[in-house]
Amino acid sequence: MVQDSMGQIEEGLYENIISRALEVDLHRAKAAGRNIERERLPDAEAPRALSAYFQRLLEERLAHLDDDSRVLAVNHLISELDRRASNAGDSDLVTTSPKPLLTLVASNRGGLTTWQPTRPEIPLGASDLLMNNRQGPSMSRSLTSEMASANEISIIVSFIMWSGVRLLLPGLREAIERGAGVRVLTTTYMGATQIRAVDALVDVGAEVRVNFDTQGTRLHAKGWLFERHSGLSTAYVGSSNMSHAAMNAGQEWNVRMSAMETPHLLHKFRAVFTSFWDNPGNGFEEYAPARRPSDRERLRGALDLAQGGSQQAPLNVDEILPYDIEPLPFQQEMLEDLDREREVFGRRRNLVVAATGTGKTLLAAFDYRRMSRRQDEGGAGRRRPRLLYVAHRAEILRQARRAFRHVLRDPNFGELLVDGQTPQSNEFVFASIQSMNESRLSMLEPRYYDYVVIDEFHHAEARTWSRLLEAIDPKVLLGLTATPERADGKDILHWFDGHTATEIRLWEALERNLLVPFHYFGQGDESLDFRGVTWSGGRYNTAELEGVLTGDDALMHRVVNQIVDKVADPKVMRALIFAVSISHARYVAQFLESRGIRAQALTSEEGSHERQEAVRRL
Repeated sequence: MVQDSMGQIEEGLYENIISRALEVDLHRAKAAGRNIERERLPDAEAPRALSAYFQRLLEERLAHLDDDSRVLAVNHLISELDRRASNAGDSDLVTTSPKPLLTLVASNRGGLTTWQPTRPEIPLGASDLLMNNRQGPSMSRSLTSEMASANEISIIVSFIMWSGVRLLLPGLREAIERGAGVRVLTTTYMGATQIRAVDALVDVGAEVRVNFDTQGTRLHAKGWLFERHSGLSTAYVGSSNMSHAAMNAGQEWNVRMSAMETPHLLHKFRAVFTSFWDNPGNGFEEYAPARRPSDRERLRGALDLAQGGSQQAPLNVDEILPYDIEPLPFQQEMLEDLDREREVFGRRRNLVVAATGTGKTLLAAFDYRRMSRRQDEGGAGRRRPRLLYVAHRAEILRQARRAFRHVLRDPNFGELLVDGQTPQSNEFVFASIQSMNESRLSMLEPRYYDYVVIDEFHHAEARTWSRLLEAIDPKVLLGLTATPERADGKDILHWFDGHTATEIRLWEALERNLLVPFHYFGQGDESLDFRGVTWSGGRYNTAELEGVLTGDDALMHRVVNQIVDKVADPKVMRALIFAVSISHARYVAQFLESRGIRAQALTSEEGSHERQEAVRRL
């Protein structure tokens, strides 16, 4: 038990079994006007709490005995326990029921406490492993809950990003305003630290020291120490830097330790951190731009230098890769699903539902390659299956053709039927839906193409698409979509006998680490009134909706404020904004440009060259 200079128990959180000696101290604390909270332990918790209490006493007593006496003492204790009677000494006997001390804080004359600390999500005396999964709290939530009762906070991380700092600032600010000290050590490793994030820590009152060296040995440590005057300090050591992904969504492992279970580890943490903090020879220097404005420029220069050392030349995507591309495990599973549908159930038309970014086009290319190889095995001189790949944009068709060329390792595979380009052989065609007009379809033999891919199949209920589907009868039809559920309620599954062949939805893709996790923010706005906008056919009237949103500078001011709050540096961010109409898109772009945020409106009125250039710039 920790006592202050007056012999009183220190204020703070506790989980101590109340012995007779502690009971005397608590009576004295209560007489001095302090507020005390007790709790009866559940039956399931009592054995652990009592054994932990007894273990501490046993270690203290045995340390004063020689080896023979220790053996005799232990045997005697076991015998006594067997007879359900133990004697740990008069002052250390537990009171009638095991009651741990939970909180001890000062109170005023009215009996109200001056500070009521919140307990951490993980009990103070417990250790745990955090992995940012659904079975336990995230790192950011756990760290924030620790701050509420800490008297000193020491943090060491390789890099600090705004996305992580903004999650912790409220908790750090409250702790500092309460009088807690906050110390932070970080580096310029890989140039990943963001100046805005470091400045935010300094602004709330944290002391920050930075290792500006970009050439020497890198520090990879990630640790958090929460010290409490009650002695029940805790610490986290693991893989999470101070970023949103590392503390909320990434597959990170962090161990939470407690002074009750591993006091030697917390002591070692404290000692090493202090050696870094106090010894300038370890390379950490104070970062105080308010007193030394040159600190910020020095940090910016070190980060720029570190980033320059890690840049790589961009890959020329038009060159065929010098190795075979093979399916990832989840794609192999989906290919096997397609095989089963065709070979076992005889379904020639199959729908693939796959979240955006999981490689629907590559899956189609792998499936086509497999069909081609099997056809080759069927006899010498057999040609590749004739291919028709249909999408609604030239950019999608070019990307699809590139994917097929890489998978097939054939730089000349495929011809385009879009933007005035006409195929010569018509064997392997990547066509826009607009080019598949009635005139062309009327001349097309229904079974001319062996393998047909319809990209973005959720458009299939539109007449241009359904006309194509009614006109063809290939050996294999493959529909690709990320969103089979249409807003207008129309069902696209009737083209596939009401059946989805294989799927991987967004949440499964995130859980399998196939996509970058995202952080979703919803911004409500009570000033917008949509009551006068007509809703019909599963959508708003575009012209009426445009009238509500276009020209609303107050709304755009709020949007910009949210961007500034959420993004470390809006001037260099890359983003996509979906607008209501062409005029609305242009208005939004102009407004952002007027606020120093580079933006470009990209609509159906822009030509192919302008679209390609916009994508290249993004």
